[in-house]
Amino acid sequence: FFVNPPINEISLEEKGKVILIHIGEPLKENTTYTFNFGSSIQDITENNPLRDFKYVISTGNFIDSNFIDGIVYDAFLKSPMENIRVFLYEKKLDSLTENTIPSYMGFSNNSGNFMLNNLKAGQYYLMAVEDKNGNNLPDPKSEKIAFDTSFVASLPLNDSSDKNILHLFMHDMPLKILEKKYTPPGRFDVVFNKKLALTDIEVAQQNYYIQQKNYSSDTFSFWVDSIPNSPLSFDLAIEKESFLKELKINTYQPSSKDTTLTFKEKNLNNLHPGESLQIKFNHPLKKINSEKLLFLIDSVETKKKYTFNGELWSFNIPEAANSSLELLAEPGAFESIYGFISDSIHLIFSQKKSSSYGNIYLNVNCEKCDSFIIQLIKQDIIIQSFNCSSALKDTINMCNPGDYKLRVIHDLNKDGVWTTGDFNANAQPEPVYYYNEPMEIKPGWSIDIHWVIQ
Repeated sequence: FFVNPPINEISLEEKGKVILIHIGEPLKENTTYTFNFGSSIQDITENNPLRDFKYVISTGNFIDSNFIDGIVYDAFLKSPMENIRVFLYEKKLDSLTENTIPSYMGFSNNSGNFMLNNLKAGQYYLMAVEDKNGNNLPDPKSEKIAFDTSFVASLPLNDSSDKNILHLFMHDMPLKILEKKYTPPGRFDVVFNKKLALTDIEVAQQNYYIQQKNYSSDTFSFWVDSIPNSPLSFDLAIEKESFLKELKINTYQPSSKDTTLTFKEKNLNNLHPGESLQIKFNHPLKKINSEKLLFLIDSVETKKKYTFNGELWSFNIPEAANSSLELLAEPGAFESIYGFISDSIHLIFSQKKSSSYGNIYLNVNCEKCDSFIIQLIKQDIIIQSFNCSSALKDTINMCNPGDYKLRVIHDLNKDGVWTTGDFNANAQPEPVYYYNEPMEIKPGWSIDIHWVIQ
């Protein structure tokens, strides 16, 4: 239940078939008030709600009938946002810390659409707020917001002007560490308040390993190269965030030590022709005894070629799409930085045929962009990314079957990443576009994408 415009001293009383609205303050003259009950009124027998019920009165000679409507999208995902509070102000907010109650309020529905009715004719400042704490105020530290850069006029009934479009975004807050956690024998996890690339992180000390990741993440794992007996400290720097901090991690000795070196295969069941087999261990590796490794193609021993970085071991495999592949490792073939050794390993796998994959021919032109980023996405994972200054014509080969999305980011500041909005600078998030036709890859098929963004 809420009232447009707001009434501070108000309470409701239910008496049988009657609802009494108690108002403890004078109402404004010549003002239309809308009492929004939403779906809060239910009948006593079956609890059926009276949906979207509004009660409208006026303290003047007529009821105002203007409106403002629109739709709220997530600025990056471009998905409609439900249950977002939409605020109208009669003056522009100077800052997001301003404790100003809006003149009118509404909510977006499950399609992201909103409409504020019975408005006085005039110009309004429009804002949408995630409002997790329900205080009817924007909180940029924890809530997404959207705003219009100029005032919006309320419209008379039956006006068919274009809807207002609001792009909901999270402010780019200063980088900070949310959590530190130690796990014996020498691993500690650091959780940040935003996602970073592995290449962003610098550790001054040489006796640390960092978990290998080829995607952005807000959580990173570090290992010290020997089992610690005292608290750990190291200098962590992220230059692009102007972040430099000495981290101190309290350690402890467990009652019983797990001295096993375990692993999991990263791509055993989906190995492209010519792609490396990757095995991820629970600790970084120190050395590998190649004499204890055996690689077979159709039961014939073949030359071994591998690399390792931290906890990730990559085994280079020659193209052998129609062959049976085997990897055998005797106990002790792998040794971790803590001196733990692996048990025996026996993997049987095969490479898929080229005909098991599909290809994508891209011809993308963002006519309004002098710098843009093109991203191919599958199940919310970026498969491939291109930074472009003109139209892109390229082929992406060997795509796994399935549904894909294509995203274009208008890189206005030419920094190679999507930049969020900034209320204080009156800056909107960088525009994002999604290819709106199905992109299904089938084995042995190719699809041709011709996309012009005007």
